[in-house]
Amino acid sequence: NMTDQEDPFLLEEQANGSLKIAMFAIDQSDESSGSAAAEARRLTVDELISLKTYGITTAYIDALRAAGLSDLSTDALLAMKTHGVTPEFVRDLGRSGLKDLDSEEIVAMKIHGVTPGLVQALQLMGYSDLCTGEITSAAVHGLTPAYAEAMKDGGLATGGFEDLIT
Repeated sequence: NMTDQEDPFLLEEQANGSLKIAMFAIDQSDESSGSAAAEARRLTVDELISLKTYGITTAYIDALRAAGLSDLSTDALLAMKTHGVTPEFVRDLGRSGLKDLDSEEIVAMKIHGVTPGLVQALQLMGYSDLCTGEITSAAVHGLTPAYAEAMKDGGLATGGFEDLIT
């Protein structure tokens, strides 16, 4: 039994007696003008069905926004929910020093096993200026602090981060 807060498909009675579906606004980039500014638009029936099917609620969307995400298109929401991206994951990535991430970067990191702990470990190893692609590569290649230290001690990581993942 869902509460009103969790159900994105609420019926509202209008002053004229008609009913309308009250649905959260989904952010969309205005690709025609090249502007990255988000605009609210009416969702299609197919989008509403997809959002409902995947359990995407206003609470989930609000929590993602509160965690710092702003590019919340229908496709982005579906990808994040499908791959298990939680608001806590987004918030923890931000706390580990990763700022201004977009939904595609977050989904890629989630898919490839990046954790906030890995980000912090990389920073402690002296790699605080890595881009999300490099962090994802570290996760894919199973880079650990112990491995990095062994490579450095053996003189095999003299060229920096790239030596550790190739």
